[in-house]
Amino acid sequence: MVAAPAGPGGGGPSLSPCAGFVADSLILPTRNVRLFAPVLALVLAHTFLFLAVAVHFAHEYALSGPTIWLHPAALLVLHLAYLASKLATQAAVALAACATLRGDRPRSLAELVRGTPRPRGIFACAALVAAAELASTAVPAYYLDSWYRYSWSHSDTGGVESFVQGVLLFVFLATLLLRLFLAAVFPVAIAASATAAAEEGGDGGGGASAAAHLQRAWRLMTAAASWKEAALQVLVVSVVLPLATYPVYAFALDCGQGGCVLLLGSLYGFLLPSAGVQLYSTVAATVFYHRGMEQQRRRDLAIPLMMKDMKLGGTPLNSLKLIKGATIA
Repeated sequence: MVAAPAGPGGGGPSLSPCAGFVADSLILPTRNVRLFAPVLALVLAHTFLFLAVAVHFAHEYALSGPTIWLHPAALLVLHLAYLASKLATQAAVALAACATLRGDRPRSLAELVRGTPRPRGIFACAALVAAAELASTAVPAYYLDSWYRYSWSHSDTGGVESFVQGVLLFVFLATLLLRLFLAAVFPVAIAASATAAAEEGGDGGGGASAAAHLQRAWRLMTAAASWKEAALQVLVVSVVLPLATYPVYAFALDCGQGGCVLLLGSLYGFLLPSAGVQLYSTVAATVFYHRGMEQQRRRDLAIPLMMKDMKLGGTPLNSLKLIKGATIA
C-alpha cells in the first residue's frame, strides 16, 4: 500500500493530503525503474504510432472538409483501435504501479503479466470503460452538432429559437463537464480492476465485477473525504496536463501539412512530454485508488471500535448515525 507521508514523529515534515498524493505519484515509478522503463517505452510507442496514423489518415480526411463524413467506417476503426491501445497501455501501467505499491519487483513486463493471477477482470473492465467512454464522447458531440445545425438553419433570433439554442448549448456544456470528470474516473476504474486482478483473492470475474470497479471508482471520486485529491486528479492530472501537451499534436499536424512526417522519426524524444503525462496520469489514478481504499478500510475498522466505546460509556446508540455520517461521508 501507499506509505503514509512522514510526520513529525517519522523524522520528516508532515505533508498535506494533496502534496502527499502528488509526491507518491511522482516517486512511485522511481521505486522500480527497471520495470517502468519498458512501460514508458510502451506508452511512447502507443503515442507515436497513433500520432503517425492521425497525421497520415485522419488529418488527410479532415483536410477534405465536409467529405470527412464520407469515411465514417475508417474513422470509427481508427478510434476503436486507438481506444483499445490506450486502455491496454493504461492496464499495463496500472499493473506495474500496483506491483510496486505491494512491494513486488518484477523485472520485465512479461514477468509482470505472468505474475497476474486473474487477468480476465482487466479485459472485462477495459471493455466496459471503452463502451462508457464512447457513449460519454458521443453524447456531447451529438448535442454540439444539433446546436450547430439548429443555429445554422434558424438564423432568426426569436424567443423560441433562442430558447432552443440555449437548451442545446446548456445540455452540451453539462455533458462536456461530465465527460471531463469521467476522464478521471475511467483510469481509476482500470486501476481498481488491475488491483483486483493482481490479488490472489481478488475478483477477476466478468461484467458484474467490471461494473463494480467502475462504480467503486465513481464513489471514490465523489467521496467527501477525498474531494481535494479528486479535484486534483480531475483538474490537473486529467485536464490541465493533457492540454499542456497539445502542442505536440499541433506540431505533428503541421508536419503533416508540410509533407515532413518523417521528421517525427528524428524527433521521437519530442513525444516524451506527452508519454510522460499519460504515464503519470495512470500512476496517479492507481495511487488515488489505493489511498482511497486504505482510508475506507481505516474507517471500517474504526466503526466497531466506536460502537464498543459507546456501549461501554453508555453513549446512546442512536447517535451512531451522526458519527457514521461524519466518518464515512
